[in-house]
This record gives sequence, structure tokens and C-alpha cells, in this order.
Amino acid sequence: MSGRVCIVTGANAGIGKATATALAQRGARVVLACRSPTKCAAACEDIRRRVPGAALDALTLDLSSVDGIRGFVETFHKTGLPLHVLVNNAGKPGTIRGMEQSMVVNHLGPFLLTHLLLPDLRKASASGAAPASAIGRGDREQSPENVPGTGPSSRIVNVGSRLEKRGNIWAAAVSDGGGHTAAPPGTRWFQPPPGKKHDAFGLYGSSKLCNMLFTFELDRRLEAARSGGRRLVTANIVTPGIVNTKLGDGTVSPWVAWAGAPLKAALMRTADKGAETVVWAATSPEIEEIGGGKFFGDKNEVPCSDAARDEDLARQLWEATEQAVGLEESERVV
Repeated sequence: MSGRVCIVTGANAGIGKATATALAQRGARVVLACRSPTKCAAACEDIRRRVPGAALDALTLDLSSVDGIRGFVETFHKTGLPLHVLVNNAGKPGTIRGMEQSMVVNHLGPFLLTHLLLPDLRKASASGAAPASAIGRGDREQSPENVPGTGPSSRIVNVGSRLEKRGNIWAAAVSDGGGHTAAPPGTRWFQPPPGKKHDAFGLYGSSKLCNMLFTFELDRRLEAARSGGRRLVTANIVTPGIVNTKLGDGTVSPWVAWAGAPLKAALMRTADKGAETVVWAATSPEIEEIGGGKFFGDKNEVPCSDAARDEDLARQLWEATEQAVGLEESERVV
């Protein structure tokens, strides 16, 4: 990974921090994108203790804010760095009270961020990996975009969950009788119908189903936009397994959380273990042969729900999300 630049969202803790650490160990320059500047800086210090000489940057990213996302991209561009890997890891549990925000942070925010950074990913792939000596010198034009690259494709790795099977897209639960789903006009895509009860895991699963649909539709569009027969960017989604992180904090009462802590620690994976497949999808030469549009678990393709593979539903979700995040016509690059 020497000479390659990676952005990891939610990199101050858990799977994101473990992923950032592993990428730094492999020689990548890693941009830690976190909501809290203080926690992000602390994570950088900790990673540098574990990986002496690690090339790290800490940038603030608030995925719940359109302005925050656009501001992050603007700040990243000012660094002059290329971009070879985007890991959309940051997530928010599906607490009932915070349902709307969880959908924003888990799906809408990453959708917008990915679109705004896709030109960078394409350019880096077309140009080949930048020399390590050139990274960070502020010269974004060091390799002309029209020079075919010989290095690996740029990669988008979205962190998903098998809980997508518990999710549903409420507005699209209408069939035309032929097995195709359609959203009734005027329905609200990103909130459940009023008065309908939803558990926290179901709400989280719904946002993860959106991640699946987005990833697969994105990769189909990237495949259709091949340049000179060469795939510039691949998009895959990964389940890290059941990991002992703080993501689920707040989904149960403090008493239940305290009582279940020992069992949670015994049965769940560590963040380092959970990050293994994320890092593999971001770095392994195997992906060049396997391609994109896959759902991986433990470094193997794993099955997903039928809803996640519904191409009609994916296109409708894509269009609804474009409108929800206010994507400009010039930013619709796929």
C-alpha cells in the first residue's frame, strides 16, 4: 500500500480505528475522518505509538450534515492528496429516538461523500499509484488523468451488516404483481410509516439494507463506465461480523448493557478481528480478479437478502437519495 492514500470514516474507535491502523502498517497514508476533532487526534497519537512513522492525517467529518460533508471534501482537496481507497465505516445504531439521524449517518451521508470523492478515486486509478515521495506535496496534477495507470483499481469499501436481512425499505414495499417493487408517489423513503413499531435492530438493518442496495447499484454504474476496457473503481460491501464495539450503546437500557457486558465480550469479535475483511477488501490483489458488487464476510463472498439484489428497488433508492442529499446535476458522475 506504499504510495496509496486511504480515507477511513469513523476512524477514531472500533473497526474504523483498527482498519486505519492496519492500513498504516501496510504503508498507506491514512486520512482519519471523524466527527470529533479531539477523538480523531487522540486516535492518530495511539496509532503512531503502535505504528512508528505512520503517515496519518486527521480531518473533521460530520456525516449528519450536508455542509459538514462538503466542507470535509473541500478540506481534503486542499491537502493535494490523491485518493485510492475510501472506507465508509462510520455508523450510528438504530435507536428509536435517533432513527432519522441513523439513516442519515449510515446511508445518506456516505452516499453524498462517495459521490463527491468519486472523481478523485477515478483520477488516482487512471494515473496509477502516486510515488510515495510525491504524496502530500500539494501537487494534484503530478500525473495526467489521461495516462493509463498500471496499478490496482481504486476501491470503495462500505461496511455493512447481515442485519440488512431484518431491514426493509418502507416506501418501496409495493409490488406491481410481477415481482418488481415500486414506491408510491409522495411517500417518505427514509422513515417508517407513522404509528408502526420498529425495534432498534430493525431500524439499523434498514439503513444497512440501503447500504447494500447503494453498493450494488454503484458498482453496476461503475462497470458501465469502464475506461478503455479497464475498471477504474470497484465498490464492495463487507460484514465485519458481530464485533464488540460501542456502536450498539444506547439501544438497550444501561442496566441490561452492564449485565450483558461479560457475555458480550466473550461472544463477540475484537475490532481488530472485525477489521480483517475490511482491510482485505481494501488492499488484496485478489479483488482485481474478483471485481466489485460483492458482499464479503471472512474474506469470502456471502449471501444477502433478495431485497438487497433488487435492481429496480436500487434504482429508485438511488434517485430518492440523490434528491434527499441535494446532489447537483454536475455531481451525478455515475
